[in-house]
Amino acid sequence: MVQKVKSCGTNIVMCQWGFDDEANHLLKQNLLPAVRWVSGTDIELIAMATGGRIIPRFEEVDEKKLGHAKCIREMSFGTSNERMLVIEGC
Repeated sequence: MVQKVKSCGTNIVMCQWGFDDEANHLLKQNLLPAVRWVSGTDIELIAMATGGRIIPRFEEVDEKKLGHAKCIREMSFGTSNERMLVIEGC
């Protein structure tokens, strides 16, 4: 599944529902960063902003359904070093 996702040109995976530790390990091993437990509202906003489509199953991954952004970076703020992802250039 990881190779299928990579072959479509994916360079980051965002998942509303968590995936197991083995999947997380395989994604990291294949240099494919992943974010799990993203809220449904945030997934919808990311899809709209990047022009991507929400894909319910790995089998449905297709290059035409992927969104595009120039930069995704992690930003920390506040005194407690809270962190968030910033998606730019959508």
